[in-house]
Amino acid sequence: MATVIGVVLGFDRLDASSAVVDAGALTQLFSLHRFALVFGVAAPAMLGLVVWSLPAQLHAANLSLSRLAAFGWWSWLVGSAIVLVSYLGNGGPGGGDEQYVETYLLGLGIVLVALALIAVSVAATVLTRRNGRALSDVPVGAFAALVTALGVVLTLPVALGTIIYVWLDYVNARVAFGGADLIDTWLGWVTREPHTLLVVVPALGVLADAVVRTARGRQPLRGVVLIGVGISLSVVASSATQQAHVFAPGDTPTGTLQSLVPYALFNLVPLLAPLVVVLLSLLALRAGTPGISGAFVAAFLGVGMIFTGLVGSAAMHLDALGLVGTVLGEATLVYVVYGAVLAAIGGITLHAGSVTGRALPDG
Repeated sequence: MATVIGVVLGFDRLDASSAVVDAGALTQLFSLHRFALVFGVAAPAMLGLVVWSLPAQLHAANLSLSRLAAFGWWSWLVGSAIVLVSYLGNGGPGGGDEQYVETYLLGLGIVLVALALIAVSVAATVLTRRNGRALSDVPVGAFAALVTALGVVLTLPVALGTIIYVWLDYVNARVAFGGADLIDTWLGWVTREPHTLLVVVPALGVLADAVVRTARGRQPLRGVVLIGVGISLSVVASSATQQAHVFAPGDTPTGTLQSLVPYALFNLVPLLAPLVVVLLSLLALRAGTPGISGAFVAAFLGVGMIFTGLVGSAAMHLDALGLVGTVLGEATLVYVVYGAVLAAIGGITLHAGSVTGRALPDG
């Protein structure tokens, strides 16, 4: 669905003189596109990979709180269906039907709660089923799963609280948060960079584990890899500000610094996570005797796309380039999400043998 919507929006941009989509529906289509990419593709792909492979990575019999995870998956499915129905009924951000706008908020809230429940199960599994190992000794994929779980648990409840405030304002005076046209102003940060990095952190774990198998050796700087993956948690701070941070030089050095610090924190620091993992993966290849691995190639290309998307987002938030509000925002999200899909394919190839007992061809 995300791809179809993206194609429709792309055709609409080809000719400014003739619109494929009614101008009044563009806000709804853009928000549906972002929802489908993040909560319909990236989140289920990454969390699904984690739930499927985590017990095997930790040599555990199953997930902790497995019924909670199952309830989360069914709730995610129900919530996603409610969101889709709300758009079909002219709801969602920019929607014209009040009832279906409220339905959208309900569905989105259910999706956020569902993903948080799955994340709780994942975090509990890593923390309680390590078989006596320290966190620094678990596979990088399991550590990355913990980072994503913590990020989801810490940020999505903030978004849920915002949904409640927006709904209360929407059904009353609509003074504080505005009407349906402004919903995405308050909730859009959940489906934009850098927050999307928290959802796709397992891709970094897939690459870090795949390169060890491909290099037929050990990661010489494993501790630094874990630090690189952990840097992703810096994105949690985005839930506190819930806004884009654009760097614009000020009239004084102090003014420039006041703009540079939040820009660097929210746009440059997250870049270090995929960058560190990619560079140290190349180091591991050089130190070992690498062979051909489909899992590594898919994960490497996927993380490369994620890094490219984050770089594009950082560039977009440079005021001098004048890219804020352009299609680059959609392009960066597409890169991050489809990079996660590539990495998920690599993860399936990597872990299929340990999960099912029958390895996929990987070479």
